[in-house]
Amino acid sequence: MPIDQAGGNRCFKHTRKEMTIGVAFLLQWTTEHCVQATANELVEVKLIHFFRCGVIVRFNFRIHASKADGTKNYRFHKVRYTAALRFGVVLNADNGYLQLAFDGKHAADVIAHEGNEAYDGVLLMEGGRFDDVIAIVKPRHPNPILITFWPRSQHPDAHQSYTDPLVDTAMDGTPFDIEIVASRMHEVFKENAGASPATLMKLLYEEETENLRQGAQRLGVLLQESFERERNIALDRDKQKAARADAEKERDEAQEKLKSLQKQVFIDPPLSTKPDLSKPAVLLRAEEGVAGKQNQRAVVLYLSDGTVRSCNWARNFEARLQYAKKLEGTVVQTDVWGGWNGLRWFNNIYPTTISPESFLSSGDELPF
Repeated sequence: MPIDQAGGNRCFKHTRKEMTIGVAFLLQWTTEHCVQATANELVEVKLIHFFRCGVIVRFNFRIHASKADGTKNYRFHKVRYTAALRFGVVLNADNGYLQLAFDGKHAADVIAHEGNEAYDGVLLMEGGRFDDVIAIVKPRHPNPILITFWPRSQHPDAHQSYTDPLVDTAMDGTPFDIEIVASRMHEVFKENAGASPATLMKLLYEEETENLRQGAQRLGVLLQESFERERNIALDRDKQKAARADAEKERDEAQEKLKSLQKQVFIDPPLSTKPDLSKPAVLLRAEEGVAGKQNQRAVVLYLSDGTVRSCNWARNFEARLQYAKKLEGTVVQTDVWGGWNGLRWFNNIYPTTISPESFLSSGDELPF
């Protein structure tokens, strides 16, 4: 492939051989930034140009009016009303599908919802070319999904004017006139893209009859409710993400604490001695008790196999009791050596990865 010595950019000509090289490069790059697909997929990702600041890729989207089971495709109407409202374009649906193409590169300054990617580039639809467009794409293999799109030139809040209530009318079988959306509503939208949906509808029909005005205001309220609902979902998602992060942190800290206690209380068997390891059982409860001829202080384990096992070693007693209590409700094994009865005594406790449910009968209960 030739290299532009002046600009330092690599240029890929679209011969079969060089496209093979280009696509191979793209697939390696897409593990973090893009989508994976093959030339035979319905949604094709084709390498166009690689230069210093990134890769420009092409997405060819074909969105069918009906799903495979014959039901209406919500995404079809979503894309159609979005094109009408934000670009004033009525996409042709006579063939039962919409056809769009997008050439762009990753938009680092646009934050997409988790699982989606933002791209900045050129939107091609109905024979028209629309430059400086943001497209949000879900990189699902093998067919990426076009989520939404808007011109950068519009108000920064333009992408928050949700078309969901318009889509709902189409799904209900009474579609709102898309020609009106692409003409009158689009013209108002260009000047008031940052306004709330309710205000947008009021401006659109401010000179219509009272009935039309009320109907438009009602649709505007639905649009506003849709926006609020989407915002609340995003807030809930952020809260859940933070809660998961806290839970994972607590889990990791608990695991580190458990490992530290296990190391602290471990009793080394004598040299040339092979410990007798018990069968796995659920540790139902651990508590302080007494055991031995002198009724020494002991850590006592109650297990799901009916055994009660004790350890009256004085060294690290408190740490051993704390370690045992942290293992309550899990499957463990214990060991002994020197001829001691492993059904009555133990030296060490070993956690396992076995599920405790497989050891419990219907009448047993875990200690939590």
